[in-house]
Amino acid sequence: MAILFAMRGQFMQVGILFSASLLFDFFDGFVARLLNAKSSIGKELDSLADMVSFGVLPGVIFFMFISISLNDMFKPIEKRSMVNLAVESAGFLVTIFSAIRLAKFNTDTRQEDCFIGLPTPANALLVLSFPLALIYDIKINPFVDLKTISLQDLTNLLFITPFQTLITEVFGNIYLLLILVILLSFLLVSNIRLFSLKFKTFGWKENSIKYTFLMGSLFIYFLFAWMYGYFFVPLTFIIIFYVILSVISNLLTKQKKLHS
Repeated sequence: MAILFAMRGQFMQVGILFSASLLFDFFDGFVARLLNAKSSIGKELDSLADMVSFGVLPGVIFFMFISISLNDMFKPIEKRSMVNLAVESAGFLVTIFSAIRLAKFNTDTRQEDCFIGLPTPANALLVLSFPLALIYDIKINPFVDLKTISLQDLTNLLFITPFQTLITEVFGNIYLLLILVILLSFLLVSNIRLFSLKFKTFGWKENSIKYTFLMGSLFIYFLFAWMYGYFFVPLTFIIIFYVILSVISNLLTKQKKLHS
């Protein structure tokens, strides 16, 4: 359903349905253990569900955004050039590499306490934060129907802040979008170790990196919510912060091992 809403540019509905997907993904293992219903079939079904929610959906979103950057958003598919369609379809590289990521996860025994490569839910959350950031603000919403907005809103379109201009330039730049597609595809199948947010104990020493991430994420969120009034833009920076913090943690761990 989220994919269908995404194809119609109705991203608030996508956000709600995606949140439900995250919720089900978080609790499915817990429910399976509670009911003693763990099985190899369940493991494969879990990956198939993840492939749709966290693999196909981000590909559709990238397809939509690249279409906007090429001014194809409101053109029927048959009226788009083959070159444009090929470039727009590049967004589905994320879908392909999400499939590889999920297959690797199912066969990799090293990922008990950490992730190797960017988890598909985190990647999907990052991609979904783009349209949610834009759709929240009618001035820079590329999906808005100008026939349905009020005269006051139409007048307000003339007064766009530098921050709003920056967001539209970033999310509407074809080269940046393609670079992002390639970067995320690489991160999905990379060998970078990313810490898991699962807590076995609540002590600071064992979970310092997790507590640092949670506190940093809260700071990033309230910074944007207070300064700019945006509630979805911070998601982009929180995922970036997660990757950077994981890389720093890996480097510190290597140093400790060398000194010991």
